[in-house]
Amino acid sequence: RDKVQRGHCVVVATLLDRLGGNPLSFPGAGQHYRSRTRPTPHQGRYMDLDLLVSEHLFLLCPPDAKLLGSMCVLFELYQCKSRLHPVDRAVGWGVFPLVSCAFQLASGKFKAPLLRGAYDPEVKLYEELEQRMRKDLDTWLGNLYFKISGMSRYVHEEREYALRMDYTSELLGIANPKRLDLSSLDDIKVDAQQPLPASPAPDPADAGPEGAREEAGRESGRAAEEGGVGGEG
Repeated sequence: RDKVQRGHCVVVATLLDRLGGNPLSFPGAGQHYRSRTRPTPHQGRYMDLDLLVSEHLFLLCPPDAKLLGSMCVLFELYQCKSRLHPVDRAVGWGVFPLVSCAFQLASGKFKAPLLRGAYDPEVKLYEELEQRMRKDLDTWLGNLYFKISGMSRYVHEEREYALRMDYTSELLGIANPKRLDLSSLDDIKVDAQQPLPASPAPDPADAGPEGAREEAGRESGRAAEEGGVGGEG
């Protein structure tokens, strides 16, 4: 309702290695551990019961073999600067575990409470969040409803590893076999029933004097064999 003043709001999602820890980092992947929505208007009236943010956020998660039970997702609600607010300010935050009880990536629809103010990295346990709201209900800003789903490892009918190798091949200057021009091979047709042509006999003149003498010796030997056969007849 009127807990957030009139203006435009942005939801920022960040992957943390643990509650109160540091953002997850992936070498060479950029800042894909953090994502945000587009500004959404909020009237800030008593009749405005909710803030509808219908948008997809994409985050780069670690593989299943490197998932830790302490990993979580940090949600922060920011109010954009405007004529009434000279700077952007955080108005709420909440956390949710990234890993399920089966030590797999959480998947499904969930609800997480949001606390007023900026993110407090001194909070190390989820129990502390509950204690704060139990002591003072005014610290509770509202509930965040969201859905987590893992994306397919196939992009354009290719595995993500193949896409990564293709990107590396371009950096190294290696041609992708799929991009080779095979149109020149269409004119070559091999018939299995047709015998291969015999190679032409070598010319004695091209072999030099030694080749000529060897050829003359072979011819004289064949003549002697033919003569011997005729004498016996």
